[in-house]
Amino acid sequence: MKTLLRIRLPRLSRLDADAEVDAAQGDGRGGFQAAGRFPLSALAVRWPRARVQAILHPHDAVLASVALPPLPAAKLRAALAGAMDGLLLGDPDEVILAHGPRAPDGQVPVAWTAREPLQRAEACLRGCQLTVSGFLPAPCALPVPDAGWTVHLNEEGYAVVRTGMDTGFVYPRARVLPGAAEWEADELSPLLVQGTPSHIAWVGSVPPFRPIALDVPSSEIDAAQAWLAASPAWSLTCAAQSRGVAPGAWRWPITAGIAAALVWVVGLNVQAHRLASAGQAMTQDMHARVKAAFPNLGVIMNPLQQARQQRDARTQAANAAAREGFAGLLGLTLLHSPFADGQVKTLRYADGQLTFDLDTPGAVQDGPTSPAWVEKARQAGLSVEPAESGWHVRASAPSSEGAASQPVRQAKPSQPGRTRS
Repeated sequence: MKTLLRIRLPRLSRLDADAEVDAAQGDGRGGFQAAGRFPLSALAVRWPRARVQAILHPHDAVLASVALPPLPAAKLRAALAGAMDGLLLGDPDEVILAHGPRAPDGQVPVAWTAREPLQRAEACLRGCQLTVSGFLPAPCALPVPDAGWTVHLNEEGYAVVRTGMDTGFVYPRARVLPGAAEWEADELSPLLVQGTPSHIAWVGSVPPFRPIALDVPSSEIDAAQAWLAASPAWSLTCAAQSRGVAPGAWRWPITAGIAAALVWVVGLNVQAHRLASAGQAMTQDMHARVKAAFPNLGVIMNPLQQARQQRDARTQAANAAAREGFAGLLGLTLLHSPFADGQVKTLRYADGQLTFDLDTPGAVQDGPTSPAWVEKARQAGLSVEPAESGWHVRASAPSSEGAASQPVRQAKPSQPGRTRS
């Protein structure tokens, strides 16, 4: 099992392989035991293959909390990124962000630091043959208070406060003057923005000057042990983040999107092929049906139009045949001739011509004095010509569409007493 080391880093801008750091070795129970102060490059020699947990300088990381609704883990980080827009002064892509679990009151602890310095620090640690397990904000190294706060007044002018396992904050001193080691009461007053604790565990000694609101039950913690407490389960790391996105984080969505697009394209082509095949089969079936119905057609280019033309031609031919046949010709003639008056003497049909003789041949007159029925018959599409003792009637082109659509009536037998053959 690899050894776990905790080291306290100087400001990241001053970090290099020769920088001396305080180191502590994990005790296997979540705590650490101080091991001494060493150059960074000597750690891998003393503890080869050790995993390193680095405590950032109070200047280099910010620890805060934001209120978020209960969300699935997959959506919590996206919601947190949106909530951080109001807290970050610069480009969100220029920081590395980490967060802890959501508390029952809806507060989510969040820490962030500048990306470039942290990446340089991690590269420096790797160059010293150290495996970095994570970076922690300074408050996360202080002892976890049973109630209230743990406060460390840093000698460099920072008030480092831990308020829980995952929560805390850092407040920089307003002014750091040479020889001004003691904090004044007005310098500690801004801590009350975070609330009033019920108890304060002071690292080192209790400051003699403090606001009345901070004059609460107090205790003291040995400064040498103040940075060896249990750490939260989360930490800052830049190995898993690149410009705000983990390396390969987009690989699966992009792969899935490409796969979905390929499936869609293949499916679209398959459907298009099926539709094209169905259309070709339908066209071939139409050609076959039209060819079977109208074998006289040589080449079929437009089956529907050609079928309609053939149908209309056959209908016209059938209508013409019906008009020119005996039954059709007789039916049309009965509508206009004087058959009903019993004037027909004889009736003959030959070669599409109907001839009938009258009992009164004198009534056969053509021209302006012809009977009225002759003109009506001609208007109905009949060719009426006078004969020796009667009339010749044959079908001719109809004078109008209405005349062509006149119903064909079967001839009724003439009165037997007046019609002779």
